[in-house]
Amino acid sequence: MKSRLFPAEKAGEWESVKVRKKEKTKTAAQPALNGDGASTTTSDSQPSDEPQYEEDPLSDEGAVWPIEGGRIMNWSCFFALLSHVYNTLSPTFHTPILLVTQPVWTPREVEKITQFFFEQFKPPGFAIMDAAVATCYAYGLHTATVIDVGATKTDVTAISEFMVQDVGRSAAVPDCGGETMTERLVELLSKQNFTKEMCEQLKKNPICEILLPGTPLPTAIATAVKPQPSDPAAATSTVADDAVPNQRHTAGAPGEAPRGPGPVTGVSEESNDAENEDGVLDVASIVTSNRMNEFLARKEGKCGETRREEERRDRRSASESSKTAQL
Repeated sequence: MKSRLFPAEKAGEWESVKVRKKEKTKTAAQPALNGDGASTTTSDSQPSDEPQYEEDPLSDEGAVWPIEGGRIMNWSCFFALLSHVYNTLSPTFHTPILLVTQPVWTPREVEKITQFFFEQFKPPGFAIMDAAVATCYAYGLHTATVIDVGATKTDVTAISEFMVQDVGRSAAVPDCGGETMTERLVELLSKQNFTKEMCEQLKKNPICEILLPGTPLPTAIATAVKPQPSDPAAATSTVADDAVPNQRHTAGAPGEAPRGPGPVTGVSEESNDAENEDGVLDVASIVTSNRMNEFLARKEGKCGETRREEERRDRRSASESSKTAQL
């Protein structure tokens, strides 16, 4: 349920969906014959002076978002949104209400919301829980540092024995959320004809990885490989091993340049391996074929075999060293 409403025709009232005036369609006149045999012109419908309206449930045009960055910016719209959610859920009369609050809400705002709930809905019980405390309850922890990454901001809260440490917590970290990451992906991949919707899907995919601060972007790799294909999905697989030396080539590893699917990529229905003979990893085909979990499990299995082989080699080396020391 989107947390936005639309201004109604009457001031101070709100609608849950976009309501627009319906355009009037002109009907063609139909010729007819009267009693004398002369032709007359009639119309099937009479024009009405009353405007007609239609709902557009998919449009966000002209929408008002009462909460921005966790803060309540429009109280009238916010209270109307609470009423819309309550009426949509349609609870029984004796249903208590639990409200999870944002960290940036002040005690005065919480008091105002509590008064609204009791006066408007008259619930038998009403409780308010902080979002960070609710997270601790979900994980069964009494002491933790909760980092809540939202759309346009990030909340950082320190909790000790279920007590929220309010010092320095009233202001959320702005411009540090999921929307910022999407805009960064659009900035990096716009040259590959990526749209915002495609970057949003890429961000939610396991192949997307956040690099550590100071990690150089693989721009040198992108210029060293073959010309970019025209496919917009061209940025979702890694380059060959011989493109640039000293680069990691595991799925989603830092330092890999985006490359697109092409005739040399090795993932298909007939292939059980995601790498072809040239070492090119076609991540786009893995994602589109819904085989990401299978591929990651196979990668983890290979890594586990490598680790076990290294442990056996280390044990043999230690055994040989101990024998040498005894001699």
